[in-house]
Amino acid sequence: MKHHVSPSFVAIGQGEPGAGQGEALLAVESELELVSKLVPATANPTTLSGAAATRASALEALQNNTWVHLACHATDREQPYNSHFAMRDQPLTLLDIMENDAPQAEFAFLSACHTAVGDEKTPDEVIHLAAGLQFSGFKSVIGTLWWSTTMSQGTL
Repeated sequence: MKHHVSPSFVAIGQGEPGAGQGEALLAVESELELVSKLVPATANPTTLSGAAATRASALEALQNNTWVHLACHATDREQPYNSHFAMRDQPLTLLDIMENDAPQAEFAFLSACHTAVGDEKTPDEVIHLAAGLQFSGFKSVIGTLWWSTTMSQGTL
């Protein structure tokens, strides 16, 4: 018999990633605010952003929440196993995610570039961030196949 878990939601965003992880994303904070307003209060919405959005805190949030929204820089299409989400201190890698046990995981929305795109040389192999979240336990994941200029311009 399946055990019912009460929904919980976290919005994780990093508009000012650590050194070498990308330029500032001006729309992240407003995106997190909007998304959090749309989530029912019964899901106990929380937000991790700025200095609080670190690799460790993001991994913990992925383990402890049923619904997740990630808004940040992401990708490494040349080496899919090096794919990552840019956090304040260090990247949250595909390997981190795949090794992470997320027993309550239900839904993840990835508002970051190329999160559902793998290696260009072997397009039939499904190694990317969206798949990594599914491997860690998320039943449904929405990722992106494109690069978005609107995130960095604040026009999302």
